[in-house]
Amino acid sequence: MKQRILILTILLIPFFGISQKVKLISGNPSELASETNFDVKVDFTNAKFYKENMSEADYINKRIEEIKADKGAAEAESWQADWERHKEDVMYEKFIHAINKTGKSGVTFNKDSGAKYTAVIKVDWVFPGWYGGVARQASKLNATISFIETSSGTEVLSLSCLGALGDIPVVGIPNNNDRISQAFDKVGVGVGKFMKKKFK
Repeated sequence: MKQRILILTILLIPFFGISQKVKLISGNPSELASETNFDVKVDFTNAKFYKENMSEADYINKRIEEIKADKGAAEAESWQADWERHKEDVMYEKFIHAINKTGKSGVTFNKDSGAKYTAVIKVDWVFPGWYGGVARQASKLNATISFIETSSGTEVLSLSCLGALGDIPVVGIPNNNDRISQAFDKVGVGVGKFMKKKFK
């Protein structure tokens, strides 16, 4: 019994012992303190993957070749479509749910809401992680969150979020896309807590 508890504790340390760090890069949070609605945009334009810092295009090609070799062309095509779906929907859903739940009371984030200000999640670096049952590694995400005036694109506030982990303790997430998207939940939690503390 003690051995099982020890194993469980070790498995949970990466998720509860380490958390994403959100820091102010530029701007004054008080300028947005009176806003109650924000739009959300996810931007992979300059995203890098793995320690090799490969582009998104190179990452997609790498995954397609890996899946083709393992499961065939049809499965690789299905994966690519699923990746685009995650970028267009799932990552937004994870971030929005988390920040609306943990953020400042009375403030909501939504996709395509037409709000005066937009929180642009600029993905800087991604480690997709891996899954092998009990042995696995969470995805990791570094991002810059830029609050801009929606109409003009003028940046008002910039935050950094480092080390957001994507996984579910004990159970794990076998699918790469799901695991990466889960990291957006942690970004939402981190930014939400920052807003609750600083947007005054």
